[in-house]
Amino acid sequence: MPVIIRNIFEEYCTETFDVQQTIAVNNGTSALIAPLWSMDLKPDDEVITTPFTFIGTSNAILIAGAKPVFVDINEDDFLIDPTKIEEAITDKTRAILPVHLFGQVCDMDSIMQIARLNNLVVIEDTAQSFSAEYTSYEGWTKMAGTIGDVGCFSFHKTKPMSTFEGGMITVNQNSRLDGDKIRSITNQGQVGKYNHEYLGFNFRLAEPGKIGTKDYKAAVKKVVKGSKIKGHRGCEIFDVGEDIQKD
Repeated sequence: MPVIIRNIFEEYCTETFDVQQTIAVNNGTSALIAPLWSMDLKPDDEVITTPFTFIGTSNAILIAGAKPVFVDINEDDFLIDPTKIEEAITDKTRAILPVHLFGQVCDMDSIMQIARLNNLVVIEDTAQSFSAEYTSYEGWTKMAGTIGDVGCFSFHKTKPMSTFEGGMITVNQNSRLDGDKIRSITNQGQVGKYNHEYLGFNFRLAEPGKIGTKDYKAAVKKVVKGSKIKGHRGCEIFDVGEDIQKD
């Protein structure tokens, strides 16, 4: 994607999602790898997640150098069971990686409370729940992927928001992760032109030039506007409303 289009798209998503910054990447797995990589994880470090997810979730943890620790799911919604997270925490646990599935949102109130009590980072895998809304027990409402430290999105053609291949990272308000470092990692670890400070990769989103800024904005707007996922854990049915490929 041309830099100017990517920048405008990221600025638009940052404002729409009310986050610190957004980073467009080439797919959802890259969106998971970059923030995990930024944590400088060691081989003995552990990241708690669910086994009921696409393999990219576990692969990202392994690629980042840590060990995935699986916690079982709820029988009613197939989302990670927060009541089982705490018993899986050890002195090696560094993060919790909940996976929002089927347009639903995990019990983020419980997960965030556990994370705060144990000083853990929360990385949300939001590949299947773009624009889903979560209403907390306290009454506030936020979009999935904007509650933890970072949110990781997929724009694969099977997802609610599609660029056929692509993804996005949201670095959320008060995040404990370094958004600038994550951005650098997605661009070969560069901090300034050809000044490579971190181990990185080319995770930049590259799409045909004919897909312009206006099309991206329209797609985001339609998905967010059309989404009917509301309430605790996003219990309502997802309805995009309009085909995002039609304009």
